[in-house]
Amino acid sequence: MGGIIYIYSHLFQIIKYYLSGLICFATDFLVTGLGISMLGLPPYVSHGIGWLVATGCNFQLNRMWVFGDQGRVRWKFMAFVALALFSLVCSTALLYLLNQIVGLPFYFAKLCAMLTVSLMNYLVVSRFIFVNRDFANLKKTHA
Repeated sequence: MGGIIYIYSHLFQIIKYYLSGLICFATDFLVTGLGISMLGLPPYVSHGIGWLVATGCNFQLNRMWVFGDQGRVRWKFMAFVALALFSLVCSTALLYLLNQIVGLPFYFAKLCAMLTVSLMNYLVVSRFIFVNRDFANLKKTHA
């Protein structure tokens, strides 16, 4: 019975993770689009600015809503930003590859790159940054 509770709780957390990601994804696309269309910024500069805004939003949503974490905020923020920077490099490289090499439209390539990198991010964030001790203890006792 405990294993079912663990799975249910973990799936609920994953759903919240992707909902918060969807909010930040929309924020990223909005900022990117506004930078390109209203400010006339180059697409990759707008991509970086959108990423910065979305990263701050994503950290707060993950910390407070998804993982309910209150401890060691400074360390967790630095770890989150380090992961986000690595993810930015990966998503930008993938965006370039899909857009410039494969020939996909910019926004579709951005969508593909962000979806690909988001799975890696969840695995790292849930296991190393916002470790929920209740989930970890429940997993150990019902393994």
